[in-house]
Amino acid sequence: MKKNGFTLIEIVITIVLLGIVVSLSAHGLIVLLVKGFSFSNDQVHSRQRTVHTLMARSLRSLRDDRSVITAASNQIEFIDNGNNQIGFRVSGNTLINEVNTVMFDLLDQVTTASFTYYDDYEAPLAAPQSGSGNITNIRFIRVRVMSQDERGQVTTLNFQVRPRELRSTGDLFN
Repeated sequence: MKKNGFTLIEIVITIVLLGIVVSLSAHGLIVLLVKGFSFSNDQVHSRQRTVHTLMARSLRSLRDDRSVITAASNQIEFIDNGNNQIGFRVSGNTLINEVNTVMFDLLDQVTTASFTYYDDYEAPLAAPQSGSGNITNIRFIRVRVMSQDERGQVTTLNFQVRPRELRSTGDLFN
């Protein structure tokens, strides 16, 4: 008798083996996708931590209460302890750090960047005092930067800084 075709057992074993191979392949693909997403997220967070550290250190190094040149909601410019002119602002959709007229791109795809200034009593200052030689009434600064990654996910960087050399109003008269 001539045998045509496959037995039911052979077909079932083939289907089970194919199922195992496909499931192992799919699992590896899923793991690869998750790792790629995690790596991308880590890069975004690493970049934000770097920007936060740079901005916070720079703002803390403000030389004294007469060295704030510009203090607006979208930018700040000042002289630091090393007599460098430092500035942070958004140009287009890029957060810029300017040091002695040399510009550095800090963060791309910025949708919002704002600086809020506060006095000794932690009240927001609508019009902070600034300008060469003027004594500023700024005692601490809140920074908020929102940016968008390639996937369209918006991330927010929030922090506040109290510059080391800014004295409270009570200290000015001592």
